[in-house]
Amino acid sequence: MHDRFGFYIYWGVSVWVPSFYTLTGLYLVKHPNNLSTEYALFCFIAGITCLYLNYATDEQRLRFRETSGETQIWGKKPEYIRAKYTTTDGVERESLLLTSGFWGLSRHFNYVPEIGVSFFWALPALFDNLTPYLYVLFLIGLLTHRAGRDEERCLQKYGKYFEEYKKKVPSSLIPYIF
Repeated sequence: MHDRFGFYIYWGVSVWVPSFYTLTGLYLVKHPNNLSTEYALFCFIAGITCLYLNYATDEQRLRFRETSGETQIWGKKPEYIRAKYTTTDGVERESLLLTSGFWGLSRHFNYVPEIGVSFFWALPALFDNLTPYLYVLFLIGLLTHRAGRDEERCLQKYGKYFEEYKKKVPSSLIPYIF
């Protein structure tokens, strides 16, 4: 979001992602497995659930922002922190940091179902080879690194308010673990 669109990002978006993103599908075409109906259904339902969670997480944050916190999150008034910050031109502004709903589970919960989708996409390959799971591993590394960069940027921007946010939502990525 805050990276400049230079050669590396252009190359990544136009070359790396399309080739790496399709690796699991290509592997499954070349190495098909005869899966039981139950196993295939499990992979499908778990993948669709992760897709839904990814959508619902983003929708929750968007609705919270659009209404300036005047909405319901999981049937209740949302909890949040009013964080003040100063822009580079010296203007004081305010952001609302959501601490309830999916965003109360972890500060980057939106990455969890995204990783889940890629995992359940690879699961039909079983565990005979690491190749179909390379995209999952790449995504874990990419999103963990992105979450870390975002944490540093938010700490610089919000200071004590971000420290308060981290106390209210202690998990960075995986709820109650990490």
